[in-house]
Amino acid sequence: MKKMLTVLIIVFSTIIISNSAKAEEANDWKFNGNLQLRTELDGRDFNDLTHPVSFSSLRTRLGVQKQVNDDLFFNVQISDSRILGGVQNTLASSNNLDLHQAYVKLKDPFGIPMSIQAGRFEMSYGTQRFIGAVGWHYVGRSFDGARVSFKAYFDIDVFATTHSEFVGYIGNPKPDAYATNYGNSENRYSMYGFWAQKQICEYQKIDLFAFNDRNRAAEINRYTFGINHFGTFGDLSTIVEAGYQTGTIVETDIAAYLASVQAKYKIGTFSVGAGFDMLSGNDTEEADTYNAFLTNYGTNHKFYGFMDYFIHVPNNTGDMGLNDMYLMLNYNPKDCKFKFGANFHLFATNQSDLADENALGNELDLTIKYMFTKGTTIVWGGSVFMPGDLMKNKPGEYFSFGEDNAFWTYIMISASIN
Repeated sequence: MKKMLTVLIIVFSTIIISNSAKAEEANDWKFNGNLQLRTELDGRDFNDLTHPVSFSSLRTRLGVQKQVNDDLFFNVQISDSRILGGVQNTLASSNNLDLHQAYVKLKDPFGIPMSIQAGRFEMSYGTQRFIGAVGWHYVGRSFDGARVSFKAYFDIDVFATTHSEFVGYIGNPKPDAYATNYGNSENRYSMYGFWAQKQICEYQKIDLFAFNDRNRAAEINRYTFGINHFGTFGDLSTIVEAGYQTGTIVETDIAAYLASVQAKYKIGTFSVGAGFDMLSGNDTEEADTYNAFLTNYGTNHKFYGFMDYFIHVPNNTGDMGLNDMYLMLNYNPKDCKFKFGANFHLFATNQSDLADENALGNELDLTIKYMFTKGTTIVWGGSVFMPGDLMKNKPGEYFSFGEDNAFWTYIMISASIN
């Protein structure tokens, strides 16, 4: 059945693309697609004696949208994600084919000035430090649920989403069906909350947000509260982000925080910047509370080094948190299709000083982006990580393979049609 569905989707997609110009003119149908192809050379194991791993990933998305009328918007987007060479074709195995987005948006339902979005959709807010779509990843992230948007001094989104739903569909309500599914309804991950944005003036904007993520089976009930400030003062731009987490994990209370400050200054075609991120971690002397801050829904690749050693900060630092001091340099020459960027990070756990023997290490990330044509970019990236004593001497951890410098490089093509 799934193979038949795959064939139908492919045939349907071919038809709508071949007729997209005529259909869009006649019926306001809009068709879009994106292909992201990335080849990586991965030597992130801190061991010069091993050969780096080479692989390529391909993400293909195809979507159709229609503004049915002033009150109804419709959007469907399918996505295929695969490591090249692993699966011969979709007909042989359609496990990688997914529905990335499928939703309707209703405007002013019941005569109330708001919009309701329901189905599967992406959510990205602010810098994506707390909630993001993880566009870099060869799968990405979308949310299942509903979102209500309205204005009340702030622009406010209220959302309710569910993840990892294990309840089987009950078509025929008979006793054994409920016996099979009973209890599974507790084994789900849900997120409920709101995000409010306000443009205070021409050069300042703030975000206020709060959300609860819960997994009853794992006895996780976490609340995240936060505020962000964005400022633009001539050639100087600033971002300040802060979050606090409370709640419980099993019977342990949560008390964790995140603080981030960043400043950039534009000098002609150059921009220079610096920032500091602090994610709290567990203090071994305060074992009665859980103090490690978790950015479970953020696009973490953007922030804590492109090599992704700290993509899940609590796990990757032994629950000790993370301090990240970094410098940024960007060069965007005028009338040139190339853009250049460099970031340098100094990492330590939140329980240690950047200069002491417990420092995690330093990372240098270089990026060159070439704007090939409208909607299509070619990106090269190269990174090196110089481990500190803590990275070298944590046996059993994800990153403790050796004591040598680690490197990683890639080239990526991203092409979009609209």
